[in-house]
Formats: sequence, structure tokens, C-alpha cells
Amino acid sequence: MTNITLSIGQTKPVRVYQMIAESTVEAKVIDIQEKKKTLIKQAFSGIKNKETQRQKKEARLQELIELFGARQAATQNGGNSA
Repeated sequence: MTNITLSIGQTKPVRVYQMIAESTVEAKVIDIQEKKKTLIKQAFSGIKNKETQRQKKEARLQELIELFGARQAATQNGGNSA
């Protein structure tokens, strides 16, 4: 049950839907949250993660690039992310 203002005092079940538009910052944040949930499940299930520090940093950088669209800006400016 979701605690929202509209459901206070309701005697019947209330359904809540979350609609996310594609290609928005919000959609990208949700994707990143899902990836992190998977990583957390793996970490606590005993799956060994053999990722190096460099790979972890690159993954975090990639998340920021995906979130803020810096890839397009870097490409337009002739920058190289490596």
C-alpha cells in the first residue's frame, strides 16, 4: 500500500502508477538505480566481483555520462574520454 495524500481515509484499495517518459534524466536515474540494485544483490549473495578499481571508476564515469549526456558534448568538442 502506498501512503499518498489521496489514499488517506479511503476504504477501497488505491492503485498508484508511475509513468516515466523515455530519454529523460528521470528514466536514466531509474535505469542506474536498477543496475545498482542488481549489484547489491550480487554483493550480498556471495558472487565474487573481480572488477578492478579502474573498471569501477570507468563504470561510475559511464553512469554520469549516460545521466547527463556528456558523451554528445565530448564528441562535439572532439574530446576523448579515454
